[in-house]
Amino acid sequence: MASAAAGASAAAPLATPELEAEATPLDGAPAAEASPAQGQPAPADAKPCHPDDNDDDDHNSNDDVWAWLQPGTLEWRVTSPDKLVGEDQLRADFDHARYSAREPATLELAAAIEETWAARVSANPRLFNGTKFRLASVRSGEAGSESPLWLGIGLTDYRRFLGTNCAAKQSTYDELLAEGRTAHADERACIADPLGVGVILVTSDTKVILIERSHLTGEYQGFVDPPAGHCEPKRPGLDKDPEQGSPSDRSAAFRKELFWSILDEIVCEVNIPVVHLSAPRLCAILRQQGPSRARPNALFFVTCDLNEAEIRALYNQGGEEKDESVALLALNLDDLRAARRLDNINGAPLTPQTRVLISLVLSQCVPFKPC
Repeated sequence: MASAAAGASAAAPLATPELEAEATPLDGAPAAEASPAQGQPAPADAKPCHPDDNDDDDHNSNDDVWAWLQPGTLEWRVTSPDKLVGEDQLRADFDHARYSAREPATLELAAAIEETWAARVSANPRLFNGTKFRLASVRSGEAGSESPLWLGIGLTDYRRFLGTNCAAKQSTYDELLAEGRTAHADERACIADPLGVGVILVTSDTKVILIERSHLTGEYQGFVDPPAGHCEPKRPGLDKDPEQGSPSDRSAAFRKELFWSILDEIVCEVNIPVVHLSAPRLCAILRQQGPSRARPNALFFVTCDLNEAEIRALYNQGGEEKDESVALLALNLDDLRAARRLDNINGAPLTPQTRVLISLVLSQCVPFKPC
């Protein structure tokens, strides 16, 4: 699904690309210290993520670049271009029993979720429910580890996302957090937290591609955002059988889908053929503070061998999900600095993900070099 409104109308999924290498099998996280997420164990070599722990370069600790982010936005980020995380470096534990969203215990909370969902579908009939991957835990490995990042992954769905993260009443959200704390020792246990994906997409003439979201999307309508959406459990078949195969097979399937999904989003939203795109590398895990109440996103870095004019021509032809955006933007370094200063682009507000994107580029944490 394209854009953060992944419950909007579905596009036909792309076939698995030949460029994807066979994923290295991943073992489930071995027992060790309890992870903050649902009290589950994290790997013995993992530690809680503190995004600025390894900031040893002056440009990475520039307070002005990062100060505009709301507290709690960053779960993890790279600190230099050589630390971008490839598919074979990421460690993940897909475990439906451990990490999937918990059902609320009270009928009142269950009814509130259904009421929010019904109201949203009534207002936008294009919305439909679908299974999503849920990010339950983020841990970083020890310095120098071949696996610098570990994710605990379960399942949730779009209906639950709109009814919990996007609950119509703040009191409903607060009660869900309270139930998570008391019943599961994890305040987000009853929150959907579907894992979204976004991208720093850089053209051959060194522009960053962004879009202005249409009012047909499920959240952040009218905001400036990168091409974005969700990784889909349906493609590897984990939506219908989350216990299929071995733990390492399931985790490898999730990881492969995570890295493929952002290429799918670029193809569907911007209409760029996948042959023009580099292999994605992970540069941040963030939480969208605001209307979606800390919904998590994985932000990738991808380069394209086409220039701005060529990409605009493809975008104007229209991809499968063209209706989810109303404009394509191509920003150079000065444009990004202006967006940081004004906190908008041509008057359109920025999503939290776009703020993180701009901060990563301006702090030189990703390989963005103007011509």
